[in-house]
Amino acid sequence: MQVRAWKRILRHRRSVNLGVLAVPAALAIASLYYACYAVGDAATRLCPGWAGRHLRV
Repeated sequence: MQVRAWKRILRHRRSVNLGVLAVPAALAIASLYYACYAVGDAATRLCPGWAGRHLRV
């Protein structure tokens, strides 16, 4: 999923007027989003009771 986000950022950066210097920031934000998603998914699968008490949405 992260690779797809990176491809979309690189392919469509001009359509949203994203400058060359802002591309690394956008890639970092996408990476951080998917890292948080992966940690939350792993926590929910490994420790569902703990995740239910501590990771409220």
